[in-house]
Parts: sequence; structure tokens; C-alpha cells
Amino acid sequence: MKEKPKTENISGTVEHIIFTNPENGYAVIRIETGDGEPITVVGILGERRPGEYLKLEGFWKTDPRWGRQFKVENFELAEPETAGSLERYLASDMVPGIGSEMARRLVEHFGNKVMSIIREHPDRLREVPGIGPKRSKDIIAAVAGEDREKRILRELSTRLMDFGIGPARIRKIFLSYGDAALDILQRDPYRLAKEIGGFGFIIADKIARKMKIPADSESRIKAGILYALDRANDEGHCFLPQEELLDRAVDLLGVSRENTALALQSLCDSNVLQVDDSGVYNTRFFAAEVNVAERINAILTSRGSPLKKEIVIKKIAEQQKRMKIEFTSEQSAAVFKILCDKPVLALTGGPGTGKTTIVRAAAQIARDFDISVALCAPTGRAANRLSEATGLPACTVHRLLEYSPQNGFTRRATNPLRARFIVVDEMSMVDIALFSALLSAVRPGTRLLLVGDADQLPSVGPGQVLHDIINSGAIPVVRLTQIHRQAARSRIVREAHNILHGRMPILKNEPKADFFFLRKENPENGLETIVDLVSHRLPEHYNFDPKKDIQVIVPMYRGICGANALNEALQRKLNPGEKIEPFDFRPGDKVMQTRNNYDINVFNGDIGIITEINPEEKRMVVDFGFPIAYSPEDAGELTIAYAVSVHKSQGSEMPCVVMPLYTEHYMLLRRHLLYTAVTRAKKLCVLIGQPKALGIAVRRAADDKRYTDLAKKIRKLSKTYPKFPGFKG
Repeated sequence: MKEKPKTENISGTVEHIIFTNPENGYAVIRIETGDGEPITVVGILGERRPGEYLKLEGFWKTDPRWGRQFKVENFELAEPETAGSLERYLASDMVPGIGSEMARRLVEHFGNKVMSIIREHPDRLREVPGIGPKRSKDIIAAVAGEDREKRILRELSTRLMDFGIGPARIRKIFLSYGDAALDILQRDPYRLAKEIGGFGFIIADKIARKMKIPADSESRIKAGILYALDRANDEGHCFLPQEELLDRAVDLLGVSRENTALALQSLCDSNVLQVDDSGVYNTRFFAAEVNVAERINAILTSRGSPLKKEIVIKKIAEQQKRMKIEFTSEQSAAVFKILCDKPVLALTGGPGTGKTTIVRAAAQIARDFDISVALCAPTGRAANRLSEATGLPACTVHRLLEYSPQNGFTRRATNPLRARFIVVDEMSMVDIALFSALLSAVRPGTRLLLVGDADQLPSVGPGQVLHDIINSGAIPVVRLTQIHRQAARSRIVREAHNILHGRMPILKNEPKADFFFLRKENPENGLETIVDLVSHRLPEHYNFDPKKDIQVIVPMYRGICGANALNEALQRKLNPGEKIEPFDFRPGDKVMQTRNNYDINVFNGDIGIITEINPEEKRMVVDFGFPIAYSPEDAGELTIAYAVSVHKSQGSEMPCVVMPLYTEHYMLLRRHLLYTAVTRAKKLCVLIGQPKALGIAVRRAADDKRYTDLAKKIRKLSKTYPKFPGFKG
């Protein structure tokens, strides 16, 4: 048995911060002990600052790469004790306004008693040459301010450490509330959930229970209602009917319905929430629905410069020659309608129906008329696909609107887009907030083409914008139904349409087909088969790169054949090795970006391969088709991506898709989810699992109704109600 290292105690002044993780408090710092060279200290140290004096308990260890280090087990923030440490402390940013020369004079004059002199006998400061009344006052205030901050942070840490709240968030509380932080924490911890990012109702509620705040307090009930509505927004709802919101809040809080209804009324009266005939909204999403309806009506009723129909017909013929294809009558009619009908039009259809061909033709003809064209999509992958398919530049909606984290969307009503023909692809992925932002930047007289497969999964965020626009009856809709000859030869396309119409795919496998179902009743066998397919069989037979060309898509994260277990197994097979600190990855890992990062031009859903990890420079390089360097902090935006969820796969296409289907995924076995996954495959789709699970997915149409009111709002404002095909009531 390995002997535990001997525990030692050391103390010193923080000289340099090498690395810190604000989420878990892990840090690597350099400490000056006064006994020679500074030492490296590692461990859970929180957010330290140069100049702080620490008393540390831990043990020495030798890292094979970094050499001798002191591993901290316990520490405390203390008062400097030696003349040297006192001088460094007073000269540091910890006590602003003193500086190195004055710190030297103070310590030289008062020695180790300098801190007690400042606190208890401040009048003696003027004994030091160069310190007058004003300088004396500044020094006293600086030390008092540092003392107060230390005390508050120490008290906050003591009260919050049991809730897993790290140093970075504790400092965030102090910076937000200052001297009032402890009082607010004691009286109303629910303010943390409402006012400070990174805190939720669940943590605030745990803190409140420890603080003995009554379960039926008004602040708790209001926070619970807001949390229940936020959860509904996370599920895709724009609002909840009032009775359902009350049901959810009462179940969550365990309080009376009467008190909950009173708190809800108060939130609505103070405009924290918005209520109308349909239900209760987060004000942001109510405003977004109203804005979308008003903007669509403004575009529909605006007077643009109509294109001459006979010239458009001629241009359609020219475009066919340019593209070296012959349009079907359905395609020609669609291009004509896009350019000559109402200025807002929805184009929808399944795989193989020619949506991209129509977009390319319409955009090119618009350019022939000297109309400025902008093509966009909700994700970077979808924008790249659109650009490759049309041969025209395309970008994300956020990029089109010139978004930045600091300033939000630069393009808005007061600074509209210059383009007069805007195409939005993958509209099923666009949520109500993003579409509202886009329409705010569109000038009346602009043509807007909304393209998407209405049968795919709706957006991750609130709303079902494409579905509601089509069902509004106020906007012309082109539904493509004809599968083109080349696409019809693909079993992927045929089986996708079978699934869409509730028909079971043909389970008999053909050697040269591009769609297979492998029956594996046991999920453990299914996992082993998937690992074997991805690592050996498919690369050997089809010459696929197992990381770049094959994507495992799963219904859910948990379970034997969920994303978590598959990622672990595939990483172990495809990329064995050790993680390299301070990163949580290995060189060669397949990773996905989980949020838009405009500083490095990488977007939510982008997938790449780690090509380099340099621990000395704390730099990791990911190849997304172009190299991007990550710091340890930015790397928190990445996740392993050998297997991803169906929602995360939206907007992309891969040469090969492998998907497990088991009854352990029962809650998410839905027709639209299966259809979306299958239509991600360009060359090969392999389903693995139980025929029973496949049958459940095919039979179960989406029953997860979303509460949205956009269609009704559009109809109410539209003067054409109800005129266009696609109206369903």
C-alpha cells in the first residue's frame, strides 16, 4: 500500500497566478516564502490575487512534467508576518494607492507592527516622511476596504461552500451587492437566481432553507413561478396557460394554490410577466411574438418594386441552362412564386425534393436583377452547407446581424440590413427570439424566403416558428412533394419519407444499399456493434474516416446506448491515451462547440478534431476545417462528440450516420426525431437495435404540443386572412 506523503505547513505571499479554473477553484500559483526561489503550489485555492498572504497545509509531490510542487489540502488567507511579506502585501494591488516605495518606508519605520499601527494608531502614520493628512487618510481607507472585503468574502464562503458554489461565483455575489451581500443572502437569497448569472432557483432554495426562510414566503413563491416558466421555455413553450403554470408552481413549491395565484398576479401587475388571453409569458417571448407578427405584416403590406413576370420567366429558362439541369414544373413554379408573389414566402419539403436547387436559382436570378442577396442559417454548419450547395456566400443569422456578446445585435431597426432578398435556411431550427431579432433588421420592401423541412424537430429554443408561419394562412407556402429521379434511387430518401408517413422502413438489407437496419436486441451488444462498426467495419468497407465521416446520433444521453456511454466507449477505442492538464481532453479527440463564440468564429454545433495540446503554453488547437486555438477557459465550451443528440445534429449532413434504437430510449422515440436523424446521412445510414423500438418511433407522431401563439397573432394582423394554402385553422 502506498504511504501517504508527509503533511507540511508553509506560508508566503502570492507572487504570480499561473492558472485558475473559476468553476471548481483549482489553481496553479507561485508563492514567495522568503526562503529562496518561489515555489509552485497546486490545488483548490479559489480565485487568488498577487499580494495575498497564505498559510498552506499539504504535501510535496514531484510531477513528471512540471517537477516539484506543493499540493494544497487546506489553506487560509492570513495576515503577512515577516517584514518582506508585509512590504510585498502593502505594495500590491490588494491595498491600492500605497506603492512599493511607501510600502518600504512604512515597514522600515514600524516593522512587523505596521498593520496594527494602521488599524489601531493611524495618527502615527505621519511619523513616516512623505505622509501627510491626505496620504494618511488614503492608506487607512485602503487597508479598511481590504479588511472589509476579506471579511465578507470569508463569510460568504463559509455560508455557501456546502452548496458547491465556487470562488468565482462568490466573488460575483460580492461585486454585485458589495457590503449588502451578506444581508441579501440572509433575507432573500432568491435574488441570486433573478439577478446574477450562474445561479438557479434550486440552489437559491437550498440556501433559503438553511437560512430558515419560510416555505410560503412571497419571495420564494415568486421565484418558484419564474423558475417553472423558465423550465417551460426550456421545453420550447413561449407561454403556459395560467392554470398549468399554477399547477407546476404548486407542485414545485408545495404551497397553497391561493398564495401562488396571488404571487402570480403580483408578478403580472408589476410587468415582470405578461399575461394575455392565451396564458402567461416571459415578457421577452411575448414581445418577440408580437414583433414577429407586426414585422411580417409590415413586409407583406409594403410596396416593393415588383419584378416583371415575363422577364422572370425568361430568366428561369436561362438559369436552367446555366445550372445544366431541367427544372420540373413544380420547381419552375416555385422559383417564379418566390420572385413574383408576396414578399414573404415559406418553402418546405423533405429530402430529395429540390429545395436547394430552387434557392440557388432564385438567388441567382435576383442577383441578375441587381438585387442584393443575403443567405443565412441558424448554425455555422448549416450556413456552410448552404454556401456549398448554392455556390453563394452564406453566414449564420448572428453573423448577418453582426452580433457581439458586448453589444448584442448591431443590425436592428435603426441600422437595418442592406440586402433586399434574404434567404433563411433550416428555418425549423430558428426560435422565436432569433427570428424576432432578424425581422427587426429587415427593411420593408425586402423579399424574405424562409426555407426548411417543416417535418423536422422544432427549434431547441422557444417557439415553432416555421410551423406557425405555415399554419397562419397569411403567408404563401410552397410545399415540394416530388422526389427527384436521382434522389429516389436512394433508400435513405425513400425510407425517410416512409418514416414521415408512419410506415415502417423495409428491414431487409441489400448489399449495395445506402440504408441498413442491424437487429441487436441487447443494448450491450448494440454498443459493442456500434464501436466495431465505427472503428473497423465501415472504414474498411466504405473507406470512411471514423472521426470525420461517421457520426453516431442518439435519441438521449443516458442509458447503455446513450451518448454518454457511447462517447466513453468510442473515445477509448478510437483515441486511447491520457488527458493532458489543464485541459479535459486528449490530442485526437472529436469535439463539438456548445455555444457561439464570435471572438474565435466558431459556433454552437461545430465539430472538429483536437490536433495539438501544449500544456506549457496552455493552448489547445482544434481543426474545424481551419485551426482554432483554445485557452483552458475557452475549452469549457467544448464537449466530446463521437456521439451526439439528434437536436445537436440538426443543420448538418454527414457521409455516414449510425443510430441506436432501444426501448430504453422510450421517452424520446418519436417519428420526427427518427426522421431528422435519418435525413442527416448523405451516403449511408445504419440503424442498430430492436425492431420494436423502431416501430414505436415510427408510429408515435409528435405529441409534445408547444404553447405558442404566433400563428394567431399573424392572422389577427394580416389583411389577407385566411387566403394562402397551408392554412389549417
